[in-house]
Amino acid sequence: MKQIIDTIKKRYLITMVLCIFLLPALVQAQYLGGIGRGDAMNSDLTETALPISLASFEADYIDGAVKLNWATASETENAHFLIYRNDELIDLIAGAGTTTEPHTYAFTDNYVVPGKTYIYVLADVSNSNIEKRHENMAVSITVGEGNTGKDFSVGGAYPNPFNPVTVVPLNLAKEAQVQAVLYDMQGHAVRELIHSNLNAGSHVLCVDGNGLSTGLYFVRVVIDDIVSVQKIALMK
Repeated sequence: MKQIIDTIKKRYLITMVLCIFLLPALVQAQYLGGIGRGDAMNSDLTETALPISLASFEADYIDGAVKLNWATASETENAHFLIYRNDELIDLIAGAGTTTEPHTYAFTDNYVVPGKTYIYVLADVSNSNIEKRHENMAVSITVGEGNTGKDFSVGGAYPNPFNPVTVVPLNLAKEAQVQAVLYDMQGHAVRELIHSNLNAGSHVLCVDGNGLSTGLYFVRVVIDDIVSVQKIALMK
């Protein structure tokens, strides 16, 4: 019995010694490990892609059209820009991807009506299809009297969302050169819908979703150098 008691005492003493000397070291290791993980998390946050740095965005009315000019100080994974006029998407412009160099861009909106006020907002779309609108740098401009006129109209795609076919109505007041291209959200041309002269009157552009993946697309219509862009959704 005495031997058993002595053995228990020895084990107890060994346990106490281990707790006294090893416990502080374990606590310190866990603390330092936590700091390391925190640094890693901070590093991940630091390396998170930042949006574009928009240096300026301006609008001027010149020769019957609104001319937009903007500049970026840097861009990160910028696939393209979207231009909104009075909350309506009117065009997309390719971005510079990832760069620390300043870049300048320009766009001319010929499809304006004299005496009307327009608000333009610029948005950038990343390679991951994340859109950010720069509402804080929106510009407003009132179009003066000029020779601008409404020689055509581009209706909204119907149905939208669609599967497998949707149509975009066109109304031309006179004969015009018409080009329409379907783009994916990355700004890549998927297919050309039409590129020819059309007579005055009503027409429809047919967008066939067969062979396409489910998702969002842009229909970009150019009529005599005037651009109209709209989003369509293919739901299979």
